[in-house]
Amino acid sequence: MGRTFNLEINTTKKCNMSCTYCFEKETIKQANIEEKKSIIQPEEIVKFLENNITYLNKNYTNINISLWGGEPTLNMDGLSSIILILKIQLELFKKEGKLSKNFGTVFRIFTNGKNYIDLIKLIDLINSYHLKLEIQISYDGKESQRGNKLLNHMIHDNIIKIDDYIKNLDNITLDLKSTILLEDDFYEKYLEFIELNKVLSSKIQFNPTIEYYNQKNLDDYTQAEINKMKNKILDEFLQIYKNEEKFYKEFGYFMFGWFSNYNLRNEDNKIIPSKLRKTCSAGINIHFIDGKEHHMCHADIYQKNTIKGIYQHTDNIKNNATRHNYIMSLEKDEICSKCEATVCFSCPSVNKQITNSLYINQKTILCHVYQIFGLFDKKMNKNIFAYY
Repeated sequence: MGRTFNLEINTTKKCNMSCTYCFEKETIKQANIEEKKSIIQPEEIVKFLENNITYLNKNYTNINISLWGGEPTLNMDGLSSIILILKIQLELFKKEGKLSKNFGTVFRIFTNGKNYIDLIKLIDLINSYHLKLEIQISYDGKESQRGNKLLNHMIHDNIIKIDDYIKNLDNITLDLKSTILLEDDFYEKYLEFIELNKVLSSKIQFNPTIEYYNQKNLDDYTQAEINKMKNKILDEFLQIYKNEEKFYKEFGYFMFGWFSNYNLRNEDNKIIPSKLRKTCSAGINIHFIDGKEHHMCHADIYQKNTIKGIYQHTDNIKNNATRHNYIMSLEKDEICSKCEATVCFSCPSVNKQITNSLYINQKTILCHVYQIFGLFDKKMNKNIFAYY
């Protein structure tokens, strides 16, 4: 299996939606008024690649170039320009022998799916260049709190139309990302993805991100509130677990993307067990460029107490990874090391704001959520593959 480096680029801070949970909303309000030209700085991105191309070629086999916003389709001229520039630059690196001829490139756009016409234009552009594109649409369900019901249904319909448009294009894939609030019903949202899967030709997963930006410290909850939340999560994961056993046996993969990816196989076609906890890798194989600023990830640019300030994140990815691993190892405690969780999607950047630690250290309710799921993940693994 190859190793992938993730280069993330901020394409605009403007957005055409106002999701209630969005941690960018204050920046977006200002950008919607003041941003008059593209914030993309092509020369900064090219310089970053030139400075790190030897390290990338030695340590990675692929690069994902992720186009973030705001809403990226609000800067179509900037998108079109940077895609062409990077296409030409990466081809030049290969021609000069600085990059392996087999080095893979995938462009990814993170979009709310509202601008259907512009997304089709982007698909056509990528297809004309014979590049690979992954469209990741944020979809929280028809009844979600991110927008009104009419808008949610429109995005649902746009997903189906885009899926139909790309079904015969091997180089374009569709992925869905969902943000879920702790008070939401995990199982109910999961079932909506099950139903959507029945009408799409694209292979999708329900791979939710729990809204973490507005999480409170655990001390702000009463014990009764904590117990009620734990029982709610336990019941919802139990229902998902029962359904996933059937789903995996029928389709050969998990719809709920948190379950361990045991469909990886070795040369003898035997399943490769993954016992590594899935955690954030920002600062190691992720690099975010916002204009001329360099950050460890997309979330870090919106924090007051940025991780960049902890260890001077620069445009040298080798130094960043070394520094980041060192800092994280200093802060990691015994509780985290022995945690039951098999996934931990807590954001180190946001953790720093809540607990003044890169690790949650069991100071928010999210620790309980991931620990409860870990029990089901191990049980699933034992029932299907008998590893634990």
